[in-house]
Amino acid sequence: MNIEKALTGDAPTIKQLLYTYKIEQLQVWLMAQIEDLNSYAGVKSKMTTPQMRELAGIIIINTGYLKASEILLFFYMLKAGNFGGFYGTVDPQKVGEYLIAFKSWRRQELDRVHHKYMLEEHNRKQKEWQQTAITREEYNKQCASEATTK
Repeated sequence: MNIEKALTGDAPTIKQLLYTYKIEQLQVWLMAQIEDLNSYAGVKSKMTTPQMRELAGIIIINTGYLKASEILLFFYMLKAGNFGGFYGTVDPQKVGEYLIAFKSWRRQELDRVHHKYMLEEHNRKQKEWQQTAITREEYNKQCASEATTK
């Protein structure tokens, strides 16, 4: 439900999951997502189990840097039609194309989030500076009074 958290949260990446789980376990998790998409899509022809297995392997290989939360976000956005639809069949190659589109969208979204954080940090520093800053005139007075006390 929170796109920013899905992208910037601390969920493990696919590569990190591979250190913890066997590749077969990760494939089963991805196949569950793919099967859910298969069931969801209102088309006549669905992916076969071998196609889903192969697609899961391709996703693991091509998205090692994506977080598990981002994979779930991809499937949500895919089902929502954000990248296009399926015409007559749930095509694994189309899913691959949509995954490429998702990764491009993700880069842009991460840039936007990073820019937002940088702007917030800049504004925070500006407020802090405004509370502690003094004018040149005040600085010169302080320097003059320190010089006379020495």
